[in-house]
Amino acid sequence: PPSAAAGNSSHGGMAAIGSCSALPRLAVVIFSKDRAYQLVSCLSSLLRQVHNVVLDVSVLFKASEPGYADSYRVVQSLFSEAGSLPHAVPSQNFAIRWVEETDKRPLG
Repeated sequence: PPSAAAGNSSHGGMAAIGSCSALPRLAVVIFSKDRAYQLVSCLSSLLRQVHNVVLDVSVLFKASEPGYADSYRVVQSLFSEAGSLPHAVPSQNFAIRWVEETDKRPLG
């Protein structure tokens, strides 16, 4: 169910994040409402273009209909493993935290 996604984390190379203290950390917050496809493009671009940092990405999303919630689950699965990303991504350290806004759990 969509509410199960609230607070879930997806990690790509997460084990290496703690061991890379020499790299600077970059925190990124992405807001998305009913635009899972655009989110894929945004995340893919971020992971392809940003280098030599530890990326700590928070995706705050809202799905207004069940079909949109399904799309966000697909996006989460695409980015759950570094090897299954939709586009080739150079080896880097990153973590993606997924937080869903629902009627019972408003964000902000």
